[in-house]
Amino acid sequence: MDQQHPVFDLNTFEGVVADIVARLDAESKERIRKTPVGELIMHHLGWGMGIRNHYGLWSNEALLKSCAGRAGYNDPFIHPDSASMLIMRAVWDVVKAQ
Repeated sequence: MDQQHPVFDLNTFEGVVADIVARLDAESKERIRKTPVGELIMHHLGWGMGIRNHYGLWSNEALLKSCAGRAGYNDPFIHPDSASMLIMRAVWDVVKAQ
């Protein structure tokens, strides 16, 4: 990626969602728009794994805590798989609204 993107706080749910949306090209946004929300789970192993690995969901405690809060959990723990699905859904919401 040669384009400059804004810098977001990648230790927060909102920052990660904004970062992903900023990095999406037009083709990817269109593919997301055409994906029914119920089919997002189909991207768990590909896109979801990329999110988990790129944003450190296996070890980034601040991001996991932010995701847990966003999900309404009382406990600050959320499994990285659940956190990545939460992020994917939020990206879907933002792209659909654009």
